[in-house]
Amino acid sequence: MLADTLTGADFSIGATTGSPSLLAEGSANTIAPVPQSSPSPTESSCAEAISRNGTYVADGITRGNRFCMQTDEGRIAYLHVLSAPSGARSVTKFEVTVWDAP
Repeated sequence: MLADTLTGADFSIGATTGSPSLLAEGSANTIAPVPQSSPSPTESSCAEAISRNGTYVADGITRGNRFCMQTDEGRIAYLHVLSAPSGARSVTKFEVTVWDAP
């Protein structure tokens, strides 16, 4: 399914060539990587990371990567990649925390 045909999605996985990517819908700068060496982020540290380092694409997602995101409803979310695509029919799994909207 093409990303522009999705409704209600805040991000999609692009894995047509090379390493898979995490893509923010609408090309908004709402994805921020979280260093693997840092502790799990809080809602406020995620919001700050998105404000400082937000981008619309995170290339080369692999197991263990971590990201902060902002949904189109303004919620802050934390994604931890549990498995990433490695072939045509692979599944991507995330552990996700979404904080309530302010």
